[in-house]
Amino acid sequence: MISLGTLSEISQTEMDMWDGPTHYVSIQHVVNQKSLTTPLRLVVNSSLRSLKNVQSLNDILAKGPNMLNDIWELMIRFRGYRYVLI
Repeated sequence: MISLGTLSEISQTEMDMWDGPTHYVSIQHVVNQKSLTTPLRLVVNSSLRSLKNVQSLNDILAKGPNMLNDIWELMIRFRGYRYVLI
């Protein structure tokens, strides 16, 4: 993950200077020997709450907009199509 640029190692000086919220997330591996493309998967549980931190990582991250389609609008649009049988 470090070589891919998704994680980076920080110095002790950077850790000492930081005064914002912190949360440590465990990264575990899951082995699936039957898979040819992904025999090893990394899994992160960002909703985990530790004994020291009352909040999880999901709690302190900014929330984005709801990207799911409204089911009612989707049904109305679907029923509005006219089908042509060949």
